[in-house]
Amino acid sequence: MHQSVKVLRGREAAKIAELAGEGWELTGQRQGPLRTELSFRKEQPESAFAKLLSWFRALAPATRKRFVIAIGGLGAALVIVVAVALPGGDGNGEPEAVADEQKAAEPSPVTGSVPTEEASPILSEPDPYSYKGPQYKVVIEEKVPAAGNLTYYWIVTKPEFDFSTKAYKAEVKAILADVAYEHGTSDFLASVVTNEEIAQAEAISTWEDFAAERGDDYVVNTIPAMEVDGWVASYVGGFDYDTGKKSDEVYEILWRPYATSELEDWQP
Repeated sequence: MHQSVKVLRGREAAKIAELAGEGWELTGQRQGPLRTELSFRKEQPESAFAKLLSWFRALAPATRKRFVIAIGGLGAALVIVVAVALPGGDGNGEPEAVADEQKAAEPSPVTGSVPTEEASPILSEPDPYSYKGPQYKVVIEEKVPAAGNLTYYWIVTKPEFDFSTKAYKAEVKAILADVAYEHGTSDFLASVVTNEEIAQAEAISTWEDFAAERGDDYVVNTIPAMEVDGWVASYVGGFDYDTGKKSDEVYEILWRPYATSELEDWQP
């Protein structure tokens, strides 16, 4: 098995140690402007079927033939036992199930009919939920194996926020709450940005192609300048990065990761 993980620069050793404890071996790393991509591999344990197949292949040809004949004879004997054990399986008369079906198919005498009232249709109650936050779009959706295989949503919203008040926080929380509502869980990862290029440059599944298309100078100089005001918040729900395991206690938002880096405990 293989996997690649992106970590902030300076946290490589912690991530390597964390995955090493899970049996992953570091095979390479690639340094980016803000993050380092670490490549790992893990030997997949051999399944019971694979072990049996290896054992069978190691047998001598004559022994293989005797083994196959013995298994075939055992299967035939099992079929005979099951057939005899079934109702009516002795060959005398029809099986009980067939007789019951024929009896049920015979018309019954008419003793009169009782009119029944038509069932009233069941009307479902309208969903009281109504989203009232700013417009947004999930531009990238990807699984993160290093975070318990949780889903990471990269969300692009309106290009301007007023950071002089806390009103922008309420709008971001409304977006994250709507994502949680749509997917039926608050256990996910998400980043809210105002420019799709930030998402393309940072997402695990797109950053390499983005860097190849835009060039190193754009990634190193332009993207970080965008992120000061354009990376509004990052949400972690249901995963503890310190332990490297899923958790039902860690739900938090990191406000403006490349500006104020203010952390708040919050769950939609």
